[in-house]
Amino acid sequence: MRSILVLGLIVAAFAVYTSAQPYQLQYEEDGPEYALELPIEEEELPSQVVEQHYRAKRATCDLLSPFGVGHAACAVHCIAMGRRGGWCDDRAVCNCRR
Repeated sequence: MRSILVLGLIVAAFAVYTSAQPYQLQYEEDGPEYALELPIEEEELPSQVVEQHYRAKRATCDLLSPFGVGHAACAVHCIAMGRRGGWCDDRAVCNCRR
């Protein structure tokens, strides 16, 4: 058991050591064909695509209904969104008041 633990610690230490190594840049002294140009301006940086996240409207009522707090959790959720409260309908979907 001790040898497995020592082996695991060695593997973990090696993984941390290799992931912490800096990226080796090639400088212009090596020649212009090996030089790596890094974008400096924000406009030159590649834009990140933000995906729409899926959020089920029934999570509040559906997951908390076995504990008997589905309606209260839905009301708190709606109040946190700036509404006047809410309730869970028959399909376990949280409906907020206007």
